[in-house]
Amino acid sequence: MSTPVTIELGPQGQDRRPDRARLPVGRYARLAAGALAVLMIAAAGGSAPPARSPLVEVAIRPTSPFHLHTLAGDILYSVRMDPSPAVVTAYDLVDGAELWTTPLTGAVLDDSGGVVMEGVRVAGDRVLVSRGLSTVALDTASGRVLWTARHRVDGGGHGTGYSTEEVVLPGPGDPTVDGEQGEPVGQLGRVVRGIDLDTGAELWRSAPIRSYQPLDRTTGPLLLVVTVAGVIEVWDGHTGAVRARLVDGVRPAAMVPMTDGELVYIGADTTLTAYDVDTLTRRWRVPAPARDGVGVPCGAQVCFVKDRRTWFLDAATGAAVGGPVSGGPPAVHAGHVVLYGNGGQGRVVDPHTGRILVDLTEWSMPVGSEFGTRPVLGRATDEPRSWFAVLDPVVAAVRVLGSVPYRPADCWASDTYITCQTGQEELRVWRYR
Repeated sequence: MSTPVTIELGPQGQDRRPDRARLPVGRYARLAAGALAVLMIAAAGGSAPPARSPLVEVAIRPTSPFHLHTLAGDILYSVRMDPSPAVVTAYDLVDGAELWTTPLTGAVLDDSGGVVMEGVRVAGDRVLVSRGLSTVALDTASGRVLWTARHRVDGGGHGTGYSTEEVVLPGPGDPTVDGEQGEPVGQLGRVVRGIDLDTGAELWRSAPIRSYQPLDRTTGPLLLVVTVAGVIEVWDGHTGAVRARLVDGVRPAAMVPMTDGELVYIGADTTLTAYDVDTLTRRWRVPAPARDGVGVPCGAQVCFVKDRRTWFLDAATGAAVGGPVSGGPPAVHAGHVVLYGNGGQGRVVDPHTGRILVDLTEWSMPVGSEFGTRPVLGRATDEPRSWFAVLDPVVAAVRVLGSVPYRPADCWASDTYITCQTGQEELRVWRYR
């Protein structure tokens, strides 16, 4: 059974970066014995170099409220959206060099005004820059513009992306309201298009569906789809063809079924069922701990959540492991189950007993990250200094990386780097290990 841990936050108000190593001061002594002369060097007052800091600043880059940034490997991609035209720049974080910069002159980026969603993300060897309902794709190696599209494209796997358009579904359901007439007009659904990320060409287009979730399998891209009728299907991401359909009559309580990439968990009425993600064949079915709850992947467990209470089941068999524990939604960080309470405070819990192993309340400074990357914890102080840490993957403990003499904003982390805005026009990057 795991034991409670003590979180060592380190000395307050001190920078944990190492001091510069001092060079040993030596003196030479010559000793003669007949024709033999021996040169001896004695080090006086020397010291061994200190251990490398786990948090090292590697770059300072320009930023502004009109910039977007993302990390991929050792590359920082920066996009200045305004003034037009937008400019994309790639920086190598190993040596600090600017790899390329590309003005998006002539590229179509939505500037229709109002609240416009913007984003930059990396999909394989392409950078996708989106604004509103438009996307520009660039080659990651050269910065060359590959294609532009009049719709938002989200990166998938194996060279396929997806574009989504909201539509009104016919028939009963949760109604939307017509802005002019005030009359219910139906339930919102989606039409999905498969996009070739090399060319921007449309590969296929779906009929209206309720929801979908991309799955990047080693065998190729898949989509987990809930149809208008509530039937769960698996589609081929390249062609849009139906690969598997759930035939046992189960209808999910949630709009989007939960999956860990291997199994699909469906809570329906009084049961929780797990299905193989490729074939939708049933692996197991157990009575649900509560009616109409949701099964959420939690590493080796399935977290069953209902009304901010969480139960734990074995992911391989569905057997009860522990719970209920107050709190949710759950997440898995470095292999540990973390439950979040009101205000975003998290705590690491033992799924067998529900006991709190690590309280993360102090580590409440937001640090964003891509799904699947190692999450970084942040903690601000009253003075201009902030601390970063990670959860140890072996034991339930916080491993402090160090501090920086800033109160940063808009922090983002990958498995190797942390970026934060530390001034109105200043972005800093740290490497951690």
